[in-house]
Amino acid sequence: MAAAWASTRIIRISIKFLARVYALPLERVCPRAANLRVLLVCIAQCTAHSPNMNTPILPRGLSAFFMMVASLLFPTTSHAALLTYDLRIVSSSLGYPIDDPHFYFLWQPGEVLTLQLYAIIENHNASHADDGFLRASGSFYSQFLPGSFFGNFRGDTLGFGATLQNNLAPFSGSGAQSGFQADFDGDGDLDVGSFAQTGNPAVPPWFVAMGADQLTQPGTGDGSEFTEFLIGQTIFTPAPDTTTSRFAELFFIPQVKTDGTLSEQLLNQFTIDGVPIALAGNDPNVVTISASVSTYIVPEPSTCAMALCAAVTLSFLRWRRERRID
Repeated sequence: MAAAWASTRIIRISIKFLARVYALPLERVCPRAANLRVLLVCIAQCTAHSPNMNTPILPRGLSAFFMMVASLLFPTTSHAALLTYDLRIVSSSLGYPIDDPHFYFLWQPGEVLTLQLYAIIENHNASHADDGFLRASGSFYSQFLPGSFFGNFRGDTLGFGATLQNNLAPFSGSGAQSGFQADFDGDGDLDVGSFAQTGNPAVPPWFVAMGADQLTQPGTGDGSEFTEFLIGQTIFTPAPDTTTSRFAELFFIPQVKTDGTLSEQLLNQFTIDGVPIALAGNDPNVVTISASVSTYIVPEPSTCAMALCAAVTLSFLRWRRERRID
């Protein structure tokens, strides 16, 4: 049983690695490529075993597996994105290096991650100076899937006013705010923002990035690559009881508004080659790149020492028993 369990672990880690290597480079071009990574992660979770290492928990991951298959086989129309929101893991509270800003293993309980939000826009003329970014609004969201662990995003608390703790200059102008915490997907942890698409709440819950003085902030320099703007920063705190062999998919979801005036719906505002552009949050030219976190919790030294002592004791008792039999 132990050998089968070890083989399963290797398969799961390999699938999650493939999910990173092959799915991520496609996400900027095709938003549905993100589903490929989630699909592969779901496959990894379907090979998981229960704690007694006897029964695969396939039924628990089966629905998510088929959901992702359907999404891949019947995708909505997608285009090359004019605007990409890229959520990146930049640091760990325990100081471990971040080798891949879109995939990270938690190593110890209590580890907290800092994430930064980038707005990436196309650049058609090899100059960043005539590109710019003005406004974004949306939600920080941890998606619940079979095998996920819980965690909270940093945000403001309703009833205590809005702050700029998730905002960064120069995108902390008038109208900017960190967003308010809420369990808007009902999974038990705290996200920031809301999935609401209609109405005008008295206290808007979304994260909002706004250029200083409500003016478009220009890019700098030359080059044919995309033009990037760092527009926000937040913290993700995994639940204290997070255990190994779990994962979390972290997103920035652009706000979608389906009522009101057209100007109220076009919440993503930026400039490409000197041409101002405003897009709705559900426009196919607006996509998002998520960040994945998996758990590989390393036991505390005292726990390791106890385990080692237990192993030595068991080996000694087994040796004595075999001696008596002989």
